[in-house]
Amino acid sequence: MIRIEGAKEHPTKLVQSAAMNSVLPPVPTAKPKLPARLIMEGLLSEAQLKSVIYAEEAHSKILPGTYRVDQHFDIVTHSEEEFREMQFRRGWFLGDGTGCGKGRQVAGIIMSNFAQSRKRALWISKNDKLLEDARRDWQALGGDPKQIVSLSKFAQGSAITMGEGILFITYGTLRSGAKQGKRSRVEQIVYWAGRDTLVSRPVHNRPGLKLQRALADARVVHVSTTGATVKSPISPMPNGLGCGDKAQPFRIVPISSPRLNKAALQQWK
Repeated sequence: MIRIEGAKEHPTKLVQSAAMNSVLPPVPTAKPKLPARLIMEGLLSEAQLKSVIYAEEAHSKILPGTYRVDQHFDIVTHSEEEFREMQFRRGWFLGDGTGCGKGRQVAGIIMSNFAQSRKRALWISKNDKLLEDARRDWQALGGDPKQIVSLSKFAQGSAITMGEGILFITYGTLRSGAKQGKRSRVEQIVYWAGRDTLVSRPVHNRPGLKLQRALADARVVHVSTTGATVKSPISPMPNGLGCGDKAQPFRIVPISSPRLNKAALQQWK
């Protein structure tokens, strides 16, 4: 049980499912860096602060196994040969339901990373209409809304000239492939992002997978309200969370698979 001195209760009632309640979360050792006012003024509730802690705990781990990714970020194969080594950082899955304030939770995770000199983040969302929501949540924690810039402000194939900040990307923009001698949007993003990047809400289609494969050391936060409640394939998330078969990274695993039992729930907690 985590106790955070001075933390306020969540403003609305939160309910935990029986499945989630059946698994004890791991004891974290991570210590996020956040302004004290976020705690004292209740800008992040105790439940939301726990999300920041568990995300950083997951991100502190490297997944077992080494892999080889081709130049187009399409094929990932397991490799025992050390000179071909590529390892992936463990991701974290935020599956809270409506009303938990997932936008603020993501903003809190990014803010803690910014305080630790990791000052480039990707905020991937459904459409441009949600850009203002992201800016609102970031500003609510004391961030400058101007730090969140839409990828659409940069022409495809051009350099992203933002030194640091949060790059807002829509699912549709991410799908833009290479054309007329211009790099794809994924390649454009990867060139800017570098190693110490935080990726929120990655898309689990082909471009989204490319992005995760290219940014092996990125701190990925998977965000979905229905991710653990709908019987459908959940794409590469189990592997990115350390719950899958290391010989087949980023493989589709059905939600009903026995592999997604306590091991998966531990990571989703």
